[in-house]
Amino acid sequence: DDDGLIGFGALALGILAELYQKGRFAFVGGSFKKNVHSVMEPLAAGCLTFVGPKIGNNREAVEFSKLSLLPACEFAPVVICETSAQLNEVLNQAASTFNQSASDMIRHEIQIRSNQSQKVAAWIDAQITNQSSTR
Repeated sequence: DDDGLIGFGALALGILAELYQKGRFAFVGGSFKKNVHSVMEPLAAGCLTFVGPKIGNNREAVEFSKLSLLPACEFAPVVICETSAQLNEVLNQAASTFNQSASDMIRHEIQIRSNQSQKVAAWIDAQITNQSSTR
């Protein structure tokens, strides 16, 4: 269902990425008890991603919780909810306001960060190669 919240426990690698493509919203677990799991797969699929308050262990969750999607959407790509009741309330609000434009903005932000990560990885590889050749 395109309006459904995608939120599954640990499944085989790659299955979640496929499921996230089918939804608009995702809840990433672990964040109400201890540490949030990775938010990158649902964000890469363009899902508005909901988490509980315990996200300090995940840099991407923190960064994307501060990012604005205005004017396309009033929410950040990662929405922090303090309680399950708040999660339900915010999800109901998002159901009427989150649109394709906001989803596209999330995918674009992921692409920008992916390109930056590739550049850093290439720089690290070059440094290792340079150090190896000078020995």
